[in-house]
Amino acid sequence: MTASILNLPQYRNQLGRQIVAETPETNKPDLKNGFPIHDLGDGSMISGHVDGEELVLVRRGDEFFAIGAHCTHYGGPLAEGLIVGDTVRRPWHHACFSLRNGEALRAPALDPVPCWRVERLGDKILVREKASPPAPKRGTEGPSSVVIVGGGAAGLAVVYCERSSKSPSKSVK
Repeated sequence: MTASILNLPQYRNQLGRQIVAETPETNKPDLKNGFPIHDLGDGSMISGHVDGEELVLVRRGDEFFAIGAHCTHYGGPLAEGLIVGDTVRRPWHHACFSLRNGEALRAPALDPVPCWRVERLGDKILVREKASPPAPKRGTEGPSSVVIVGGGAAGLAVVYCERSSKSPSKSVK
């Protein structure tokens, strides 16, 4: 499978699904049925699933977050990442995602990870329905043209971001 500039988002998503499909089944908890609060310490996370989708449940103080289990850049396992503030940093290429809304905060990831609503009920945390993805940020001002030197991953990321903006530069139409 080869990725062209036109289908880069589809390629990343297909690649991520392939990695997930090749992962052997494990006995991960169904977080829709609840998870004991006392089993999840502050700053820790646990892998689980809801409705057949893998996710990570994270605790930061008295707050709990549920986000997709795999990075949108290359399918890396976020459960092996590092929790810093209200973000998770992926171990492979250091992409960074917001625990609050799944937004990709640092390259190489460009797309957000899914998020779920989390509810505290007694001494359990229940993961509920999937939340709407955050709206993409759009700048109001920018250059009138852009010159991209090189065709590696960084060049593809610039083209992708430019094409997905409301007012792309003249040179990237």
